Amino acid sequence: MIAAEFNSVSKRYKTTVALDDLSLSVPEGAIFGLVGQNGAGKSTAIRILLGLIRASSGSVSLFGGAGHKRVSFLPDVPGFYGWMTARQYLEFVAGVHGGPKTEQRSRIDALLHLANLTDIKTPIGGYSRGMKQRLGIAQALVTAPDLLVLDEPTSALDPIGRLDVLNLMMELRGRTTILFSSHILEDVERVADQFAILHRAHLIANGTLAQIRVTAGITPHLEIEILGDPSTFASVVDQQSWANGVEVKGTTVEIRTINAELAMFQLPRIATDLECGIARFANVEPSLEDAFVALTRGTS
Repeated sequence: MIAAEFNSVSKRYKTTVALDDLSLSVPEGAIFGLVGQNGAGKSTAIRILLGLIRASSGSVSLFGGAGHKRVSFLPDVPGFYGWMTARQYLEFVAGVHGGPKTEQRSRIDALLHLANLTDIKTPIGGYSRGMKQRLGIAQALVTAPDLLVLDEPTSALDPIGRLDVLNLMMELRGRTTILFSSHILEDVERVADQFAILHRAHLIANGTLAQIRVTAGITPHLEIEILGDPSTFASVVDQQSWANGVEVKGTTVEIRTINAELAMFQLPRIATDLECGIARFANVEPSLEDAFVALTRGTS
């Protein structure tokens, strides 16, 4: 089933186009990253999906219009009652939504554990930004949502806070569908199963990382750092039947190949024949950032 779907969605503010003809599906059970620079249209898309603002054209749907599904949303800067503890706040939120008290207490215990806040007794006002983000995710999970929507959940966090929030998101894999936005590509690649790249209000790539690499026209390659003459080494490598492009960058030779396994067997032999040493040998998988740069180069 599709958890969230955009059908030719656009949003215009007089002469400004915030989102242009977005068509996108988020599969149920996925951790889906909506990425792009600030102002690319990520938050606009999320707010249209949640009904917080209206689209200028197009439509959105959640779980195909199934009315029994629950959706929770955490904005980029969540607000709390600073005088409450984490437990008190979750009890307050659970009380607003209702339900059996025993079930509420059990769920709150589990959420505090999940967010690593069980033993924190200090008021929320004294929390770090990362602790507040983890509490915000726990709050959003009180209703056991079928879709959890997070807007820039790691924005402005220090490295430890970011890691804590990302680990919490990975803990939720398989328990709910997560749609989140971020301009921090490394974070998105770490946790997401599928991605959509927005740039200047347009969707420019969508799918798994492997699919986005194809869209960007980049492929895995081999890198070998040569102790000796890299140009001569590169010239010999370029003559091999499995070589599909060779480039020298300083002492490093980048090799694109149609048969990586064969290349990895033969490259050390070539180096030995040329009396070259090997300082480093790596099979490099292009990152989401590499794909983003390739797709947006010359358009920023």
